[in-house]
Amino acid sequence: HDEVGGDIAPIIPSKDYPLEYNALADAAKAEVDNNERPAFETLNVDPTQYKTVFIGYPIWWYTLPMVLETFFDTYDLSGVTIVPFNTHAGSRDGNTYNMIREREPNANVIDGIAIAGSDAGSDSAKTSVTEWVKKLPLE
Repeated sequence: HDEVGGDIAPIIPSKDYPLEYNALADAAKAEVDNNERPAFETLNVDPTQYKTVFIGYPIWWYTLPMVLETFFDTYDLSGVTIVPFNTHAGSRDGNTYNMIREREPNANVIDGIAIAGSDAGSDSAKTSVTEWVKKLPLE
């Protein structure tokens, strides 16, 4: 955001997730196993009205968080450039950039950047993200 500006609209699940790691991991796995579509709070923006939308998320159980599946079910981002970015614990992007392309076939989905969760917040991660953003084909 420091590099490109714009509005920030967090996708906030309607139901709180557990704060304890193992409980959170169990809840996320149950959502994936059950192909759930958790509800999320109303966004303060309409993402379909933007030319470019950055979407950030953690990889949970080697895939998108299920609340993002709900997001992509809710919004048709045809004509929008989607710039995904994620944190992970070893699975890089987990093929999620291609998953987003499948869910939004009429959007332009740019390959994102995957940052190891253990590196998130570090100076090296900030440098990597800054360099990546500068190379993005954005208008």
